[in-house]
Amino acid sequence: MAFALSKVLNTAPPVRLGEAVTFTIRITNTGTTVLTNVPLTDTYSNAYMTFVTASPAPDNPDPGQVVWHDLTTNFGTDLLPGEMFEVVVEFFVKIDTTGLPDESAINIASSMGISDTAGIQAFAPTSVQLATRNVDYIDSSVILRWETADETNVGGFMLYRQVAGQNDEEPELITEKM
Repeated sequence: MAFALSKVLNTAPPVRLGEAVTFTIRITNTGTTVLTNVPLTDTYSNAYMTFVTASPAPDNPDPGQVVWHDLTTNFGTDLLPGEMFEVVVEFFVKIDTTGLPDESAINIASSMGISDTAGIQAFAPTSVQLATRNVDYIDSSVILRWETADETNVGGFMLYRQVAGQNDEEPELITEKM
């Protein structure tokens, strides 16, 4: 019996608390034998995420673990050589992950001794009171300067930019080091 398992995060990180995040889990029959029983377990940190839904629906969605006893039953067919089952799982993010290693809550898909992981970065934006702020336009650059009144419990700043008049567009995270 030969198969491959992969788990991919579909939602662009980082996500804010309360936002939905989805993963796609793929199990591919890479062998020459028909797979007649394909179990799947998706393990996640119940402290950081809440299970919402999955397609196909799981047999057992317990806190911290979502279980499909046999995907051939869920899909109504055996997994033929060269074919793939695709499962999409959705969660809500509950807690900021910035204190975790790699700043990610790890989600693990496993089937018949094989596993794959995908992490999700979530943050809870904090606000600060600005004591001063200044914006300068130099050539084609924008220089931002600010001073905060208090930075208690602030680990850093994430800046976003958005083109004026394009409010329907998602703001773009500025990733350049400051």
